[in-house]
Amino acid sequence: ASGQQKECWCLVAQDPPPKSGTNVAIVLLSRRPADLKSWLQYHLEYMGVKRVFMDVEDTPHFDQSWQSLSDSLRERVEVWKANTTTQNGDKRPADDYTTLQARQLVAMRRAKERSQDLGIDWLLHIDDDELLYTPLHRPIGEVLGSIPDGFDQAYIPNVEAVYDSADVKSCST
Repeated sequence: ASGQQKECWCLVAQDPPPKSGTNVAIVLLSRRPADLKSWLQYHLEYMGVKRVFMDVEDTPHFDQSWQSLSDSLRERVEVWKANTTTQNGDKRPADDYTTLQARQLVAMRRAKERSQDLGIDWLLHIDDDELLYTPLHRPIGEVLGSIPDGFDQAYIPNVEAVYDSADVKSCST
């Protein structure tokens, strides 16, 4: 945002109460998530995210994982299955950073359109190995609802999972 004024702001315990009803959604490209159920429960139930837009790539057992989720989780997640077939017929997406960013932008545009239809106030992009965290343990909508009027972007540092090995099956351990 070159040439635009920026400001640092942090919610503190004595701030006035936030606007009520601030709706937050997450958009992500997901590829073989380590623990989809725990990740969704954390964001939808604990952090108060209202909706998740999930573009799924190269995840052979996704349907099995999806069916194991409760109806209350599934009804708040919109799943898109990416069509990533390359010219040589390979269905796996290219791993280079340029194509990843392009695919993320496509997912963000799609989620932005859907968010407008659903009354979502804030749309966040995070990965399925990252967790939203608020130090005061407030729902993310409450934190973003506290941002003064006139701001339409916020930077939220992420907490990225670093697993001991590729054999980890749960992001919560």
